Amino acid sequence: MARALRFYAVFLVLIAPGMSSFSQASVRYFADKKLFVLGSASTTYIFGVNEREELQHLYWGPHLWRDEELAAAHSPGRRST
Repeated sequence: MARALRFYAVFLVLIAPGMSSFSQASVRYFADKKLFVLGSASTTYIFGVNEREELQHLYWGPHLWRDEELAAAHSPGRRST
């Protein structure tokens, strides 16, 4: 898990300069849902820690305004073959 968090820290350093409005950038953590929300004036990126303690991408796109509706990360169910 520490290795994955280091990856995301490096990722943040690399994308932060490219954010359209860096002065308005924010990073928020919701401990109850284990979610990280990275935002700028126009973009939101969300990842979380699922029940297997894995980091999981949840959203990348236009800015989201309502944090209270975010759902916790859940690993995908088993797929039949």
